[in-house]
Amino acid sequence: MYSTVEKQAFRDKTHETADDAASGARRIKEDVRVAANNVKSDLEDMAHQAGEQARTFVGNAEQNVTEIAESVTSHIKENPIQSSLIAVAVGMFLGLALFRRA
Repeated sequence: MYSTVEKQAFRDKTHETADDAASGARRIKEDVRVAANNVKSDLEDMAHQAGEQARTFVGNAEQNVTEIAESVTSHIKENPIQSSLIAVAVGMFLGLALFRRA
């Protein structure tokens, strides 16, 4: 059927094809590893940036709340009667609003 030379040529071509496939698989594996590392690095950077933005937001909110609390405290000390009347009016309004619902 087939000569020894043809059989050897077929074996050689089969080994060459197998080697090419293995080499291609190694390249693909390396490309996937590099891509995965890039994605990991990008996600870590995004998480770090989100953390920084959250810390900045919380810091700003804390500063704003502190300033508002100081302003309200100052206003109450400067106008104690007016502040008391406002507090009574708000309390009555909330009491009436909650009483009507019950």
